[in-house]
Amino acid sequence: MARKPLFPNVIRLARLRKLENALQSPAASRQHALRPSALQDLSLDSSRSDCFGLRKLQAVLVISGPRTLHLGDQSKALSNLPSYNNPPPTRNMSAAKTVLITGSNRGIGLAFAKHYVTNGWKVIAAARDLQSANELKALKVARTVQLDTSDEASITAAAEQLEGEPIDLVINNAGIGIGGDMDKTSKAEMMQQFEINTVGPFLVTRALLPNLKLAADQNGSATVGQVTSRMGCVSDNGSGGMYGYRASKCALNMVNASLAVDLKHDKIIALALHPGYVSTRMTGNSGAVLPEESVAGMTKIIAAATAADSGKLFHFQGAELPWHHIQHDDMAAKTVLITGSTRGIGLEFAKHYTNAGWKVIGVTRGGSNCDRLKALSPFKIVTLDATDESTIVKAAKELEGIPVDLLVNNAGIYIGGDLKSTTKDELMRQFEVNTVGPFLVTRALLPNLKLAAETAGSAGARVVTVSSLMGSIANNTGGNYSYNASKAAVNMVNSSLAIDLKKDNIAAIVVHPGYVVTDLTGGLGDVHTDESVAGMTAVIEKVTMTDTGKFFHFQGHEIAW
Repeated sequence: MARKPLFPNVIRLARLRKLENALQSPAASRQHALRPSALQDLSLDSSRSDCFGLRKLQAVLVISGPRTLHLGDQSKALSNLPSYNNPPPTRNMSAAKTVLITGSNRGIGLAFAKHYVTNGWKVIAAARDLQSANELKALKVARTVQLDTSDEASITAAAEQLEGEPIDLVINNAGIGIGGDMDKTSKAEMMQQFEINTVGPFLVTRALLPNLKLAADQNGSATVGQVTSRMGCVSDNGSGGMYGYRASKCALNMVNASLAVDLKHDKIIALALHPGYVSTRMTGNSGAVLPEESVAGMTKIIAAATAADSGKLFHFQGAELPWHHIQHDDMAAKTVLITGSTRGIGLEFAKHYTNAGWKVIGVTRGGSNCDRLKALSPFKIVTLDATDESTIVKAAKELEGIPVDLLVNNAGIYIGGDLKSTTKDELMRQFEVNTVGPFLVTRALLPNLKLAAETAGSAGARVVTVSSLMGSIANNTGGNYSYNASKAAVNMVNSSLAIDLKKDNIAAIVVHPGYVVTDLTGGLGDVHTDESVAGMTAVIEKVTMTDTGKFFHFQGHEIAW
């Protein structure tokens, strides 16, 4: 059989060189060179003699950067090339997704940029001031773009620079926060926050829609993430103030909800993300959450998001947050108050109910050492010392008019002691904290519990007191006089509450948490806090009025007390 002439391949290589030169020329020449007929003229296939030509074309396209090409059957040839023993080292740029981040020169935006650079994404860093963005420059992002979200001309110019570039993810992070109560908030401050926090993200998203659509066409979906705040939740506003900031973030949530509707057919997901109270310049570095921790959570949410999540608001720790008004009988709108919620079992209760979408009112005894509680972004934090009746009354006054569906009396102390060593002070101290405290707190919050019970229907409201198996007379093993007596006494207090509150549709139970690894047990327990709380909350969830007055083990069975 006669050997095929090599001239066709020589011709093809000449055309390939012409194509390579054209790709490095002005846009008009590139467009002409990449017309379908020009590509078809190459007549490439993946057989032996054309492999070099195909490899050459593939290299040209990689060098020229990501572009939208209509190669027809040629794309199949490119994807089915045979392997070689010593192929040139190339990075698969088509697999690298692209993210654009506004406000990326510091704080949360910079942490986003670091995360995505580390994870192999092509990062487009957008910032108002690029001159002083030294830390951003050190990241070696794919490109930087000057973009001032308060200047529509700047947004338009940035979009023109990025024309034709698919963007898989846009993170609208740039924002400002200006404090102010009702008397001090000025019109100028409110308008500035609307301009940057609400209008800016809308204009940026709209300007980059062609880029998002390109990515969605190529990869099946694209995403827009709005860095908002829990302070923009209408259903979660329990402290007032911050008029401009709250209103601008609430408005951003509504913009995002509308984007979710309008972009659904384009397979673009729109998410609103609460970053937590983050330690940044905007918070005066007083936040309880580090930017890296916040971003780690938000990026997990973004990665896992589907079309069903579009329009929703998520806490950086994963829970969906109710941002609009929700009827009180909706589980997401229920409220829990937890005493002793800065550590141990109480903190774990706060985590559980935050993740379950409840409004959590955290309680701190002295206002300090509550960074971990603050990191959960609770609905409210009140100062309350169960041994100081004046602080209980003050906290109740502060919470006036707020329905409380669940009160968890968790605060307590433990002082050991046998028959000889137990002192009067130890006995009185533990009665004060473990017995009298829960009684006074429950009585002070009865208006809140009744308010919840009136609107919750048959579900009613609940009072749960964390007791101990050591307070069970039937299971007494001796010793620990003060602790055992104080827990037996609180069981009796609960029994009386169950009778007196039954007519108000308020159930009262006591629960044994197990021997839990906490500061109170010196870390010697055999049950971890998350395991204990998972069990107790499962018990609480199932409680009905027929259970009121009962004593439950965290594993679910009733205890004889």
